[in-house]
Formats: sequence, C-alpha cells, structure tokens
Amino acid sequence: MNENPGFLVVYNVNYENLPNPGENPCEGDWQDLIYYMKDQTYSPDVFIVHQMSGAGQA
Repeated sequence: MNENPGFLVVYNVNYENLPNPGENPCEGDWQDLIYYMKDQTYSPDVFIVHQMSGAGQA
C-alpha cells in the first residue's frame, strides 16, 4: 500500500488492444496485466481503462 502522499501509482490501460488469453502466443494479455499488478510493491492509486468495445469485452 502506498502511504506516501507525494507518490502516485497510475496504470493507463488501452484494454481493447490487449489480446485474450490463448488468442495468440504473444505476451501481454489481460491476465498478464493482473499478474503484474499483483506482483508490484504498490497497488495503483489510479487505474484508467480506455477503448473498450462494450460490456462483453469487460
């Protein structure tokens, strides 16, 4: 947890461009993003998600 008011953790995610798991053998799907965030020392203070193609993609 980030308790330093002078330090801000921000994730800015272009969700539409992340592949679905198993879609391609490439790195960088949304499950990798969640794993990466959980592995970090600080959780995000701000999490911005943009470019979604509707509720089905969420």
